[in-house]
Amino acid sequence: MKKLLLAFSALLGLVVCGSPLQAEAAMQAPTNSEPVSFYDKVIKMRFNVIDEDAATIAVAKRKTGDAGFLESLYYEGDIALPNKVEYNDKTYRVVAIADSAFYNCKDLTSITFNKGLETIGKNAFDFCTSLDDDIRLSGNIKEIGYLAFNNCVKLASINIGKQVTTIDDGAFAKTGCPVTLDADNPNFMQTDFIIFQPKEGRLIYIDPQATTLQMPANISIIGDYAAANCKKLETLNLHEGIKKIGYQAFVACYGLSSVELPASLEEIGEAAFKYTIRLQSIKIAEGNTHFKVENKALLTADGKQLLAYPTALQEDEVKIPEGVEVIGEGTFASTVIKKVTFPESLKEVGASAFHQCVNLTEVNLPDATKKIGTQAFALCEKIRKLHVGPNLEEIGKYCFFMDTALVQLYFNRKTPPYIPYTLMGCFSAESEKNGTLYVPFGALNAYKSNVEYNEFKNIVEHDFTSASLVQQDAPFAVSVANGELSIAVSAPSAITIFTLDGANVWQAVVNATETVSLPAGSYIIKSENSSKKVVVY
Repeated sequence: MKKLLLAFSALLGLVVCGSPLQAEAAMQAPTNSEPVSFYDKVIKMRFNVIDEDAATIAVAKRKTGDAGFLESLYYEGDIALPNKVEYNDKTYRVVAIADSAFYNCKDLTSITFNKGLETIGKNAFDFCTSLDDDIRLSGNIKEIGYLAFNNCVKLASINIGKQVTTIDDGAFAKTGCPVTLDADNPNFMQTDFIIFQPKEGRLIYIDPQATTLQMPANISIIGDYAAANCKKLETLNLHEGIKKIGYQAFVACYGLSSVELPASLEEIGEAAFKYTIRLQSIKIAEGNTHFKVENKALLTADGKQLLAYPTALQEDEVKIPEGVEVIGEGTFASTVIKKVTFPESLKEVGASAFHQCVNLTEVNLPDATKKIGTQAFALCEKIRKLHVGPNLEEIGKYCFFMDTALVQLYFNRKTPPYIPYTLMGCFSAESEKNGTLYVPFGALNAYKSNVEYNEFKNIVEHDFTSASLVQQDAPFAVSVANGELSIAVSAPSAITIFTLDGANVWQAVVNATETVSLPAGSYIIKSENSSKKVVVY
């Protein structure tokens, strides 16, 4: 209810600021690093001043107060960019489209570029899902920014003129339309299904109709989003000489079944193989010193970061190797796994790491975990139980969004982990209504007074001793009383106790029961085939 009231207040502010009594044009002073800008109400466009002396401006996104009463702040319909704009008795030339100027303008249907346009900024038309033009990047257009036309899914075609000198990564990502390059462009080349920059050796774009990837030998960089949504691509065997794979380079390549990486590869961007739902194997050429495969997972050579996993293996249970500190973005997204065993070394779960894992039922994060990323466990509709340790500092936006079965939440931290405010919140309404949030003794008021947790109807204090956390699926049992740890076995077993840093603090063969006195802290108890974590208070 509080979040809805805040949202209503924001809407009310928008309506009041959008008064029809605005002047024909108003200059807006910059705040912090924002450029000087003004709004022309006649043509209903905002402009950023690029260079006052040269009288050049860029089309910019509208701001609160620009639109009239109940008008949308987003540009709509058919837009034609002017060549010049008059303001305060001065004529300005329109030479650019600013970053994110038309971002998320879902009702924008066509755009006509002016003759003087030179630059299209990053994310300029990102998510303009109704834009259905034939885009001609001709005339004076020289620079196309990062993700400029990303997700413009209705575009009929894109043509890159001979005068274009700069194309940033992802400029045409997820458009799905044919992209052609004028043959006399001296800065880029097009062969078969790809467009690349020969001087940098950078692959920019792969046609979504490609089933295999054949690249010139001088390509060493696969840019961000280069093969995004190439659903027909089945195998990936990269040639020696490839040094870098960019962010989300092969995201949503649904047909990709195998990946072979060369010895020359030095860098792999986050989420490079996110949503490759048919991926069955990842191999690395002998001699690569930057990456390795362990337990089928693609890891950095030091084993600290998990980058990718063959998501099509149909495995019920996944055990993440000990030593992994970071699970990368989107690593297990949309897989069928039911159970994950996290290593005690884990410090961070990346954004969307387990997004839409619809069979996952429980999440038990180790004490070392400090951060859970945005949407990390969103749309995991069967998760019922969550346990986080005392070192968790931050939970990302929408982390447990639509996890309607999540009713047991154990937060072993006295200070509520930080959650960035969002209108929809981090947890589902069902969790807040039907679930129970367990918190340490003395932390009840801290959680009840926190806006991201106080919507829970049931917040109760809980005894987070080792006895309450013991896992009974191992071949030995553990309990704690008065600072002493008791180990019971059904048959003689070699037992070792480690600190979370890996230091061996006790070792013996236990025949029946054994009592060990230990300082307060967290420990790992291991037998030959099993292990469990305990906390001594």
